[in-house]
Amino acid sequence: MNLWQSSSSSSSSDEDIPTIRKTKVYRKRDDYFTKFDELEFFQRFRLTKRTCLVLLEQIKNSIQLETNRGGSIQAKTKLLLTVRFYATGNMLRPVADFAGVPIASASRIVRKVSESIAALQSNHIKMPNTRQEMETTAAEFYRLARFPRVIGAIDCTLIKMDSPGGTDAEIYRL
Repeated sequence: MNLWQSSSSSSSSDEDIPTIRKTKVYRKRDDYFTKFDELEFFQRFRLTKRTCLVLLEQIKNSIQLETNRGGSIQAKTKLLLTVRFYATGNMLRPVADFAGVPIASASRIVRKVSESIAALQSNHIKMPNTRQEMETTAAEFYRLARFPRVIGAIDCTLIKMDSPGGTDAEIYRL
């Protein structure tokens, strides 16, 4: 018998086998706003519940799907997943497991929520534009912390900078 030949007699019973689909399982996701008290919440997310809720109100429309079909992930869960990712400096797998979502979804969520938060920057980050504003801001930094010639700070993070050399090189020394 030739393996490449097809049999002309086909059984109709092969065609009548119904396809059995695997039933979808929707994972129950914890509500961390109710599960944790203020201290536990802050220890896990590095933000207070109130701060998260204020931020959620500002970005909810850009991160929430219009429907809840198919076990869609709520905006609150998306925000907390992203904040946990930031707070732990972790990889996606533990964060995805924590939120009860697949890794691919966690990756998309972190990107989308991050973009939504970044879009708020003009509402929250103000830099002096005019010479007068720069001088006033620099004077205020100096008055508060004896910080000379500073017009802005980022989360109290020290950013190492190589000295450009020259006559004023000493002012760049850490």
